[in-house]
Amino acid sequence: MALFQTNLAQLATLADARASTLSRIVHKRSGKTVEGVLWELALHNSYHCGQIVQLRHGLGAWPPAGGAPTW
Repeated sequence: MALFQTNLAQLATLADARASTLSRIVHKRSGKTVEGVLWELALHNSYHCGQIVQLRHGLGAWPPAGGAPTW
């Protein structure tokens, strides 16, 4: 989890980059930009977060007992 949080912080820093950085093409064949890859990662992580919540809900472990959205 610590590595994920570190990587997420690095991605957040990258997301705050200048427009010239975000518009840089990182994959010539597909034309993907830095910004496009960041959006794909956000979507990917959101999907898996939803899977975790759904799994915990099925196990009766969601929502947390305290009511706060904690892991």
